[in-house]
Amino acid sequence: RSSIVNLKVWRAWNMGVYGEVARTSLFTVERVELADIGIGILLHAVGGDALKHDRFKLQYTIRDSTIVGQSPNNACSRKKPSLYACDFYQAYCWTPYPHNHTGIFIGAANSGASHAPKISPWVDSSSNPSLYGELAVVNVTFGGFGTPCAASSVARQRARRDVAFSAMAPPAIVADGTMVASVRELRFLDTPEASKTRFYDPDPAWINQADCVDMDCDGPKHSLIRDEDGSLLGGGGGAVVTRAERFSSNSFFGRPYGHPTNTAGQGLWWYPQVPSAMQTTREGGVVNVSDTWVKNGFGVSRPGCTLVEAWNAWKCPSASSYRRLVIESMDLDHEIRRISPVAVSSDDGYTDLLNGAMDHGWCFSYTCLKRLMTFHAVVRTNVPYTIHFTGSSPQSLRVSLQHTPVGEAVHVRIFYKGSQRLQVFANGVLTEDLNMLNGKRKAQLVKSNKFAPNSGANWVDERVSLECASGCNIGGACSPSGACQRRGNVHGANMFDKATGMLEMIVGGGGSETDVFLEIQTLPTVQVSVGLSVSIDSFYEVKDAFVSNIAGVLGIDPRRIAIVDVVAVSGRRRLLADGVTVDFEIVPDASITIADVTVREDGLLANVTVTRSTYFLEPVTVVYTTVTSNSSSAATAGVHYESVSGTLAFAALESTRIIQVPIHSVAGYSAVNSKLTILLSSAVNASISDKQASVTIQNVHSPAPAAPAVAPAASPWSLAVTWAAPVWASPPSDGDATVLEYQLGVRASGASTDASTVDEIAPETLSAAITDRLVYSAWSFRVRARTANGWTAWSASSAEVRTLSVCGDGLRHADEACDQGATPANDGCPSCAVAEGYTCVGGTESSADTCEAGCGDSVKSAVEGCDDGGFSGGDGCSASCALEPGWACSVNDNGAATSGCATTCGDGVKAGVEACDTGGDNGGVHGCSATC
Repeated sequence: RSSIVNLKVWRAWNMGVYGEVARTSLFTVERVELADIGIGILLHAVGGDALKHDRFKLQYTIRDSTIVGQSPNNACSRKKPSLYACDFYQAYCWTPYPHNHTGIFIGAANSGASHAPKISPWVDSSSNPSLYGELAVVNVTFGGFGTPCAASSVARQRARRDVAFSAMAPPAIVADGTMVASVRELRFLDTPEASKTRFYDPDPAWINQADCVDMDCDGPKHSLIRDEDGSLLGGGGGAVVTRAERFSSNSFFGRPYGHPTNTAGQGLWWYPQVPSAMQTTREGGVVNVSDTWVKNGFGVSRPGCTLVEAWNAWKCPSASSYRRLVIESMDLDHEIRRISPVAVSSDDGYTDLLNGAMDHGWCFSYTCLKRLMTFHAVVRTNVPYTIHFTGSSPQSLRVSLQHTPVGEAVHVRIFYKGSQRLQVFANGVLTEDLNMLNGKRKAQLVKSNKFAPNSGANWVDERVSLECASGCNIGGACSPSGACQRRGNVHGANMFDKATGMLEMIVGGGGSETDVFLEIQTLPTVQVSVGLSVSIDSFYEVKDAFVSNIAGVLGIDPRRIAIVDVVAVSGRRRLLADGVTVDFEIVPDASITIADVTVREDGLLANVTVTRSTYFLEPVTVVYTTVTSNSSSAATAGVHYESVSGTLAFAALESTRIIQVPIHSVAGYSAVNSKLTILLSSAVNASISDKQASVTIQNVHSPAPAAPAVAPAASPWSLAVTWAAPVWASPPSDGDATVLEYQLGVRASGASTDASTVDEIAPETLSAAITDRLVYSAWSFRVRARTANGWTAWSASSAEVRTLSVCGDGLRHADEACDQGATPANDGCPSCAVAEGYTCVGGTESSADTCEAGCGDSVKSAVEGCDDGGFSGGDGCSASCALEPGWACSVNDNGAATSGCATTCGDGVKAGVEACDTGGDNGGVHGCSATC
């Protein structure tokens, strides 16, 4: 349910509230205040597809609101503002017609959107009419609707009359009808009677080959407002009914009024062409149409109604309940075979002619010349109606009395040209003719002593009727309820009158539900009449043998032959004195079909529908079994499903049965849905049209995401990870593909398990920053997603990525050539790269490097005996940075330059400037003085 609540709009040029609401069963506009607006409220509904005969409820309500047409503060002239929308080159800038103020326009129920304003104006309906559209207006106050410009000097303004509640006005293209409107608790202030409501005639321009062909379009002629409490019409309420009796002068069907089938007196120079079946009797005699079908005129039945010229409509009292009767051709050719005009004739002498939908198709920029043969009529309940189609009646037809409470109904007769077997389905269930029992006529069963008579020794046809409170009408007279086996005044009651060619049935209301309808299907039968030289009594003595012999000649089962009638023939018409004419029909076998089905793997059961069609009056059985499909996606019994087999039994009148196959949910994602096959065989009393059906089991488990991507490290302690949502081949629904959260696994290099996980990552977040890592540590990542059906599998792992190292921390990592620490003794390792000419040694992941340029760099290293920066010996430090014998250096520490080197006189080593050195103190004993 959707709604617009608490809105105030004043002096809007076009509309206060506009809505084109798609596929919404309940929509409400409430507590709005609107004043001085071209159109106060316009709601279009988009419902089911009319071409598919969709049944979709559309209930829209406007309530608890106030709408003012012309307030004292509003100037009489309506100067058009400069609208931005009007400047758009593809927009239709529509002006309300006829340039007045309208409180509420009754919108249309459409099959598709109007694409306003790009394709058409806001008010247009550009698709076939949808079913079950209803607008309720409750507790609304209308004020200031009237002739506000009566004193104007401009004639056009003086003629202006505002309308509180109106049907759509041409040139708005709402050719096929508006929603049925119902009102209650309305109040009118400063609003004369003439301005309460207004209906409009169809646009004569629609009568052309591209639109409604040769008749007025149906929509404007079949609008309906129901007054539930008299707040619109006074008294006990009633209905406002459009003038369906009016025809545009350029309608070019019909016959001159002086034609023999017509009688003068109506004052028309031409006569609308009613279906030819209405103009002659079944024996070929001429019917005076004017004295029968239209003795009170064309249009909607309207006894007791008063014409209100200002409304262009009939004001009908509450004694008559007007409702919408929808007639749909369900045949496949429902767009290309015209069956209109369709005449809906009431027993009180009115005939309403319906045309069908406008051509809304576009084929290569041209109209398609296709019109939907669905008809929206307005009828009075509890009144008999007769429907005639132009041409052959549809083989399949649906009739529904929409927006009608349970308890109200209409008696409908439909004319069929030939004698044929018709099957009536009430809400999808076969409802047999009141005078038939299991496909056999009760009259024949009585004559064969197989059924009890209802009138003496005979069977008199029971009839459908709303006039008998007992629900029992025998031969046209009301009888006690116990005299009839079934009631003839309930929804679905039906009978075929062979003498008149009329299928008669009761169409009942179902409130706001969409599953209350009648569907009529023509059974394909062969009907035969033969003459026999026997009396009636003698025939019934040999009837079974007669049927058996006919079946033997035709090679069919005797149960397929039904005696329709046996009529005595006098000797004047025959050579023999006694004889009978036997009418019998050959009915087809039932047809069995089975439908493919798609089921979710978590659905537990696959419900496969087997349908029996064509003939429903006998029990039918068929054998079924599940088999493995021969496709590459074959489901496996015991894994994906459980095998089933058995016999499916249809009772008489039963049309559908269900085969249930247990389905298993298999963990994990599969890109291909699995399939199994159900085979039908060995049908009894039926033929099998579709022998097998495919059951597709949809995987509901989401695929795993792809492996995450890790950006190159930008920090020694963190990494940035990104990933993408899982990619489905074909998700069963949006809900199955919706991710609820992600989880990220973090794994150290070489580990077999995750070191940690990042949990509850929001579904819209497809990235994570992983912090607090060790310097220059290696990590990989994987991700999984959680959907409504659980966690996916983990993704593949990402490539390993390391964090960065820290240069100067005194720890050498694989991406560093050296690392002397924060305060190196020299610049042999700038930015953790070995400087040219330097050598760095000793660095590991737990210790720093020592770097040097080599001997002669004035820095003594641990591997050098000395380093005085020189590259020659004889000064105590040799060219190879070794201490020379006979020398001693006062400064010779690691990391510093060697200095203070001198010879040592008396060490026994002649070095440097010494002339001699005999060791000891020399003393000259050996010829070497104490100073060497």
